[in-house]
Amino acid sequence: MKKIGILTINSLNIGNRLQNYAMQTVLEKMGFYVETILREKSMSRSIKQVLRAKLLADKYTKFYDFNKTIHWSRCIVSNKFVTDKLEDKYDYFIVGSDQIWNPTFSFSSALDYLPMIDSSKKISYAASFGLSTIPDKFKDMVKAGLTSFENLSVREESGVQIIKELTGKDADITIDPTLFLDCNEWRKIAQPVCLDSVNRKYILKYFLGRCDENVIGQLAKEFDYDVIDATCKELPIGPAEFLYLIDNAELILTDSFHASVFSLVFKKPFIIFDRLGGENMTSRLDTFCKKFKLEIHRYQKGDTSFKLNNYEESYALLNEEKVFSYDFLKKYML
Repeated sequence: MKKIGILTINSLNIGNRLQNYAMQTVLEKMGFYVETILREKSMSRSIKQVLRAKLLADKYTKFYDFNKTIHWSRCIVSNKFVTDKLEDKYDYFIVGSDQIWNPTFSFSSALDYLPMIDSSKKISYAASFGLSTIPDKFKDMVKAGLTSFENLSVREESGVQIIKELTGKDADITIDPTLFLDCNEWRKIAQPVCLDSVNRKYILKYFLGRCDENVIGQLAKEFDYDVIDATCKELPIGPAEFLYLIDNAELILTDSFHASVFSLVFKKPFIIFDRLGGENMTSRLDTFCKKFKLEIHRYQKGDTSFKLNNYEESYALLNEEKVFSYDFLKKYML
């Protein structure tokens, strides 16, 4: 059985953990033995992570429980260190998905491109820069890293443009790994959330930036629904609980890429808001909505209509994209 090492971000981020699990699952279905390489952060960031974990003990426990579903490698890649003779440990390496190539992250480095690995043994899968353009001070590092790849795929159209401008190379757009698995596969790992204060139908609110509380209040009042804030500290959830909340909501309001993805997976009504403050999500959400004909779900100021959709057309397009993305993986590894 051939071995694959996944290099992605390891963090207390719901979308990141779910895409890692999905990538592992897809590759295992293809007949590979799969491990995720530890992507260590800088020491100062690690200390901050420990302190944050203590403050959010319940949430940290949920992530710790979910991480048991990931097969972890003993190999390490940090911004200054790589396990000796890493290339000999695996038959192939996959870099991605998520923002593994966002150069503004404090732990980002040239090693995120695995320059020590022969180009025939590595591919990028749905990797993201998290940016529409690369700042000048990072361009040399990013260009050198990309040049070491023969086979590239990214998650957004902006990523294709970045690669073309910096290297002249063509890149494919492949689906986020979470879209490979259907709702029943996700339900197998979902975990119920104890909602003592909520015993009625609810709107799930999941914003990583600021949100317009007036719009949310108007929708809750109009439909007589409770509102659950999935980012609230009083409701510590991990990836498995997040899946349950999405699956059981009447409506999802979000500025999150992965909350939008799972709304489609579970065929739930949802409204996508532009992010106010924090990381800009426009590029990946633009690609997602365009590719799957979901523009109706983008919020227009003053429009609080219920975004109903039978998703028939979206699922037909998704099935085509699954085939394309699966073929991309098979082409370079089977």
